[in-house]
Amino acid sequence: MADRNKVAETKDKILEYVKENGPLLPSDISKHMNGNLIFASAILSEFVSNKLLRMSNAKIGGSKLYYFPGQEGKLVMVHKHLPEKPRKAFELLQQQRVVRDSFCEPWERVALREIKDFAVPLMVSVGDKEEVFWKWFTVSDEEATGIIRSALEGELPKEEPKAEVMPVEEKADVVDEPKKKARKRREEQQVLEPIAPAAIHAGDEFAGSLLRFFGESNVFILEQKLVKRNKEINFVIEFPSVIGKACYYVKAKNKKKVSDKDLGGAFDEAKSGHLPLLFLSNGELTKKAQNFISNHMRGIVFRQ
Repeated sequence: MADRNKVAETKDKILEYVKENGPLLPSDISKHMNGNLIFASAILSEFVSNKLLRMSNAKIGGSKLYYFPGQEGKLVMVHKHLPEKPRKAFELLQQQRVVRDSFCEPWERVALREIKDFAVPLMVSVGDKEEVFWKWFTVSDEEATGIIRSALEGELPKEEPKAEVMPVEEKADVVDEPKKKARKRREEQQVLEPIAPAAIHAGDEFAGSLLRFFGESNVFILEQKLVKRNKEINFVIEFPSVIGKACYYVKAKNKKKVSDKDLGGAFDEAKSGHLPLLFLSNGELTKKAQNFISNHMRGIVFRQ
């Protein structure tokens, strides 16, 4: 009991220290607590899993920073630690507030996708045309929309443009050298910083919850397909595991009850791509669905 109380007390002290001084590196926290770095890192990972703390994408000396929601603005401290090209992209976006992807140099497009803590993608739809813009992370959607409307003045039909936050898909002209395309492809399709449901395409809150889940789980989106807005989305994802990179086919459904038929159809789709299935839903499994998973344990993972 004494050990448990001591651990609980240590956790409370860590949270308080991050709240007062974050963003912080694990080593900073460990030194403050006069404790073990591995132990401190484990506690911090637990806090991130429980959504008590957040973890940056940017690194200082190979380590990410931990911070409370609301401390995002202090992450600019990592600016001087960024590699040269991401640092230049950081400075460009910070100065201009909103940047048009098609007007950027190829290296700038790649670099903007690397600074996920600071660059938020906006997919602007005008009729049947879509363009990607990037906004500085502290710029509101309303302010960004005003800037974009001004930038597009003269290019638009009578109806006003609709700015929507969406994950950026791969652009064929991002990298000029063919040999580098495969290497850059994954960088182009990484999950971006989690975004508010209200900003998701056409108010798609379900898509917002998926993006947050992927972002918090360090998942990379390799492919994505919207089947039905706010109802069903398919992904192919990749994420690091203890034995290397793992790849899954993801079926995400927004429904109260997930049936064995839902699982069977998704399982067949995953099987056709020679991938295991991760089924995501905000609903519950029916008894038949539970039995289906029991019979296909090696090929299906269900997460609510």
